[in-house]
Amino acid sequence: AALAAALPVARAGAAALSSAARSRYEHTFHPDVVTSQLIDIYSTLTP
Repeated sequence: AALAAALPVARAGAAALSSAARSRYEHTFHPDVVTSQLIDIYSTLTP
């Protein structure tokens, strides 16, 4: 029941957070960022 009551509140607030969420994704989890980080890590592991 508590979850069902919280869903409309979460939905109402989601639009305000979407811009910040997209920005965080693009700066943290975007494939271009992750791939670059992995290449940097792998380059330190090669003999």
